[in-house]
Amino acid sequence: MSRYVVTIVLVCAVVLGGLFTFASAYSTCSDRHTDVTRAETRLLRECDLLADMTPRIAALTLRYAPQLGGIVHTAELARVRLNEHRSPADMARAYSYLQRMLQLMIDTLDEHPRSAKLPAYTDVRVAFAEQKRKVAQVVDQYNEAAILLNAALAHPTSTLWRDVMGFGVVELFDARAASNAVKRVAAPVRVRGSG
Repeated sequence: MSRYVVTIVLVCAVVLGGLFTFASAYSTCSDRHTDVTRAETRLLRECDLLADMTPRIAALTLRYAPQLGGIVHTAELARVRLNEHRSPADMARAYSYLQRMLQLMIDTLDEHPRSAKLPAYTDVRVAFAEQKRKVAQVVDQYNEAAILLNAALAHPTSTLWRDVMGFGVVELFDARAASNAVKRVAAPVRVRGSG
């Protein structure tokens, strides 16, 4: 009789241990997923605030440096793409294009004698620099949360929750890699004159 009791106690302990392990895995995955969702919300908000600066910077650029109309157009396209809130990788590419085009406009306006003295331009330039800093900070927070979620989902006990609860691997917002691609595409081409 005592043999059966010991066997039943051991089976119950194994079953309870398995249940607690899966419950712990669910709790971890759920917490990590919540962290990613919160970070993504902050990231979208900060990217939207940066995108909202485009019309003001574009208006100043078209007024004082109309030769940059193509850059203004590219910035507007990137702003629209960023506001579509597609995948993190797509948003990173759009953000990199937008940030690079806005920075080119700011650099050009810095060199223009009349625009550099305008208080409205100074305010926009300072706000742009601050917003770039905020976006970079939130991108780091989002990527950290995504890495932690992906690591939690890679654990063997989490595969059940990955499949049953719909938790999936999350893309990183890789602005650095997208920025390198933008630099290659947007780099000016120098043509040597003949003669």
